[in-house]
Amino acid sequence: MLAVDKAFAVEALAVGKRYRRRGIGQMLLEEAVKQAKRTDYPLIKVSTGSKYAQRAALTCGQYRRHFSRPALTFRDDRGLPWMKNDLCYPHDAIEILLADLRPKATVVKKEPVCDRYGLEKYD
Repeated sequence: MLAVDKAFAVEALAVGKRYRRRGIGQMLLEEAVKQAKRTDYPLIKVSTGSKYAQRAALTCGQYRRHFSRPALTFRDDRGLPWMKNDLCYPHDAIEILLADLRPKATVVKKEPVCDRYGLEKYD
């Protein structure tokens, strides 16, 4: 569970059809990481409804899947579906991806201490 006060949010990510498969989406998400770090955000949340955007985020290596659900299961406050028609690939699911930007704790490995006979001493 991530407990943070604020999160940098990317609510939509789209690259025109003619420009896909060139790494542009990935570059945009990497720039989002840089901006979030510059402005001291501990977490990035990416909301996406496209498999292409999901793949770009997961390829960056910093994002992980947090939540996934078929898009047609979303309802508004009155219980009505958000979308009325079936959706086609790649826009058939809503995914929330997270990138934790907080510094990782470093583990210091303690070297064993040996006595004069070369045997390890234990505390």
